Amino acid sequence: MNYSETPAPTAAWGLDGICVVNVKTFTERRAHIERELKRFGLTGEFIFEHDANEITPELDAQYYLPNPNLTNGHKSCGLKHIAIMQRVVARNWDYCLVLEDDAILDKSFRQGVENALRELKQNYAGKACVTFIGSGGNWYTPRSQRKKGQHLYPAKKAVSPIRTSSAKTPRNCALTGLPATR
Repeated sequence: MNYSETPAPTAAWGLDGICVVNVKTFTERRAHIERELKRFGLTGEFIFEHDANEITPELDAQYYLPNPNLTNGHKSCGLKHIAIMQRVVARNWDYCLVLEDDAILDKSFRQGVENALRELKQNYAGKACVTFIGSGGNWYTPRSQRKKGQHLYPAKKAVSPIRTSSAKTPRNCALTGLPATR
């Protein structure tokens, strides 16, 4: 699949693009996140490939070890995130916001994104990393470890990054972020 072309511009606020994980038939959820994005004057690129009913045995074997606890729904979500990372690499993006289609964007959402981007550029320039903002992954930094004006903190638990040969693939860096109001 050719991921280098962007179907519609989604860049804003210093982001190269915005991608939204969505299932083709989940039209209510798509309408929800479109409304959320519109509140901030944003649009997103919806990631439709790899719905659960489209996962072939070959695709399953390519990305997953046998695991009875993983449903095709879980696998679909993982594959959609891989497809997003393939877009990021193919488009040479540095900053891509990835949202699930059920995200609720707080009124301070823009400030949170801008805080995260500022800290990424200041403290992690040249390092490929994945940054979770808001309650992404439910990884919180204890109040006793927080520093005034700091919004991103190294994660104590990091998910295994996608493995590819690209230098732009996330490696060695997982960060968590606090909402702008904290």
